[in-house]
Amino acid sequence: MVELQRSRELVIGSRYVNGGGTQDCTLPRKLLSRGANVFAKVILGLTAQDCTAGFRSYRRQVLEAIELDTIFSSGYSFLIEMLYRCQKKRFTVGEVPIVFVNRLRGASKISRLEIVKALYTVLRLRWPALPWNNLAEAYQRRQAAPDSKPGGPPAMTDSRITGVILAAGRGKPYPAA
Repeated sequence: MVELQRSRELVIGSRYVNGGGTQDCTLPRKLLSRGANVFAKVILGLTAQDCTAGFRSYRRQVLEAIELDTIFSSGYSFLIEMLYRCQKKRFTVGEVPIVFVNRLRGASKISRLEIVKALYTVLRLRWPALPWNNLAEAYQRRQAAPDSKPGGPPAMTDSRITGVILAAGRGKPYPAA
């Protein structure tokens, strides 16, 4: 990785180049990871093979050129958005093989919320002219509205999802999942 960093501005430790791979991952986890990468690559035109890998090395000039305070994504979404911005600024990207070993204890960091955030980020980056703020405002109004019918369905109260959409619409960081 250090050697490739001499000729590239961003180096990614990749599971999806020759010599890279995964170990002890379940089939659903492998499918989710591959699907997320294909989705991001196709929709955003990313050239890296592993868009969601977190083992990365950025040159200082890259981090200074990217307006980090304008990035509101977090988690896997942050990795996709950083790669997208690097590519848009024409920074060179290289990949070195790594083998990702699935955790033996503890819970995965991939939640449904994380998946929604990643999908949202890819769509928002691809089509920034769409009315993302309108979506956030409508969601906020719906949550704030009391039940109109006694015994009817309750108002939406999942503050995590609401927070994601509202934060995204305002360009602020996602809440921690």
